[in-house]
Amino acid sequence: MARNRGSVAALLHRFTLGSGPLKRGSDRLQVVVRLLLLVVLLMGIPVALAVGTAAHSQIAAEATAQTASRFRVTARLTEDALLSADGNIGSASATWTAPAGTRRGGVLPVAATARKGAAVPVWVDRSGRRTAPPLNQSDAMAGAVGYTLATLVGIWFAGAGAYLLVRRMIDRHRLRAWADEWAAVGPVWTRTVS
Repeated sequence: MARNRGSVAALLHRFTLGSGPLKRGSDRLQVVVRLLLLVVLLMGIPVALAVGTAAHSQIAAEATAQTASRFRVTARLTEDALLSADGNIGSASATWTAPAGTRRGGVLPVAATARKGAAVPVWVDRSGRRTAPPLNQSDAMAGAVGYTLATLVGIWFAGAGAYLLVRRMIDRHRLRAWADEWAAVGPVWTRTVS
């Protein structure tokens, strides 16, 4: 247990850049910037979760609306499938009945082996035009996870980038200060004694 306390104390000492009479104002500023970075990284988590929750709610509402306005109907092929260039996917003309009872038709992507008269499921809107399948709850969850991760990574990269930029400015300030001090002390120390 004492060993863990020692390693935590060493980590904290390193994080705060140590202490003592040689610690400059720029070192203290860097500690403050590190603490701000830590706060940004930790606060990024609830912000990202809030974004993910909002995204999930919006996508789930859209999925509900799509489920109410899209219908799966059965289309009948009016010709054999025409093979695509790769020979795996085909297309064929088909007809289907819209939810309102009107007859609709079009070209559908089908298996390369599909034959005339085969039944093919197709999603349509209220007027019978082809549409994509409605979103479902797994789409909402996937979207929420994607937005959450993108937000979290964005916040973390922005925080780390800002920290590195400020640290670079602090390092430049230190180098200038050290150069000025060396310019004052160097000639005295490097004088040759005869």
